[in-house]
Amino acid sequence: MADHSEAFRGWGAMKPIKLAVLVFAVFLAGGKTAHGGGVVGECIDGQHHLSIGSMAITESAQESPGFILKREAIGICEEAVFVPDDPIPFSMTPWQGGLFSSCQASVVLDCPDEGVLYKYTPYFVHQDGTYAEAGGSCGADQRVFGYVGCGSAPLVRGTLIFTPTYDGNVEVRVMPCEDDCWTETLWAVMEIDAFFGTVEGDPNEILRQVVDVHGDRTYCLMLGGATHTISRVTAAPEGECGSVPVETKRFAGFRAMYR
Repeated sequence: MADHSEAFRGWGAMKPIKLAVLVFAVFLAGGKTAHGGGVVGECIDGQHHLSIGSMAITESAQESPGFILKREAIGICEEAVFVPDDPIPFSMTPWQGGLFSSCQASVVLDCPDEGVLYKYTPYFVHQDGTYAEAGGSCGADQRVFGYVGCGSAPLVRGTLIFTPTYDGNVEVRVMPCEDDCWTETLWAVMEIDAFFGTVEGDPNEILRQVVDVHGDRTYCLMLGGATHTISRVTAAPEGECGSVPVETKRFAGFRAMYR
């Protein structure tokens, strides 16, 4: 397993964990679920309610005190943080005669700032402080991160690329404004009319400039499936790239305290 310790300096002197994590196919009936591995969540009353799941070899998982979550703010030039302070305990459900187990947990975290989308990625924590990214799969989908935000916030800012498909749909991709900390990639497949229905304003004007795309990742992705859904497309502020101003972000959080 790759050594992630250099990527997370400041979280203690860590060495690569020897926790064996199984990544395999679990076919479920679609929709959001953490059972195949990953994070799903929603905002309720200004808090992030998160469900976490991962498949692991039982003997290895028993050595872990719990999960920890890497939290990244989308479109803000700030370093990722790990939350909460203490590992999140998980329950274990045996699978395949007990050799493997489904590890499940839930946690409620305060939303750092309203109007910002956050990306959560789960890690196993080991007794000696080492760590490893959790694994799991639903269908062919091995992604374990999830997005949660309170209020309206774009998933990606960038330039749209359209590719018509043979069945009358359109593939929509986004070239993100990476220099301004918009690092998420997006690929959606939609009916043409459905896509234009998500565009706020005159498509002939908005789609010629940098846009903000709102949406979510798909779950239980099959091979060749779209990685994201799109719910809204708007012109980016000033029609240009740019990160979310830290002052604006903090003001939103400050204002929320007095609502």
